[in-house]
Parts: sequence; structure tokens; C-alpha cells
Amino acid sequence: MSIEDTIRAIIREELEPLRDNFAQDRLAYSVPELAIAMGISDRQLYKHIDRGDLTAKYSGAKKIIPVSEAQRFIRELPEEDLGSLL
Repeated sequence: MSIEDTIRAIIREELEPLRDNFAQDRLAYSVPELAIAMGISDRQLYKHIDRGDLTAKYSGAKKIIPVSEAQRFIRELPEEDLGSLL
């Protein structure tokens, strides 16, 4: 396991208890909040939104993602690395 993989595993382990509470207490995520919860960058999440993989709603100019949409998106992510196809 690389150092990067080890760090990711530690971060996921630390965030896991927060994720359950986060989803229960919220109706929607901001893009940065969802990116943190998923362990990916804001930029990667915006790419998914721009491609139509993830549907954002708007509160004024701020993009928000309903919890149900975030859960759907995560369920539909591929189970294998598609590499450069993304």
C-alpha cells in the first residue's frame, strides 16, 4: 500500500462516523461538502456535474446536491477503475 493509499484510508476511517450524522442531519450538500464526504476534489465533482452524471440544484448561484441525489450518484459509480475514460 502506498503512502497516498494509507493516508486516504486514515482519512476515510476518521470521517466515517461523521458521514452517517452528516447525511441524517442535512437535506443537501454543497459541492465542497460532498467532495469532502466522498474523498474527492471539488474539481472532480464539478466535472461529474458538468457531464450530467450528478444533478445539482441551485440556491441563488450556489450549487447544492440533495442527499438523495448524492446517494444515487454514489450507488451508480463504477466498481472498477475506468482510468482515462473519466
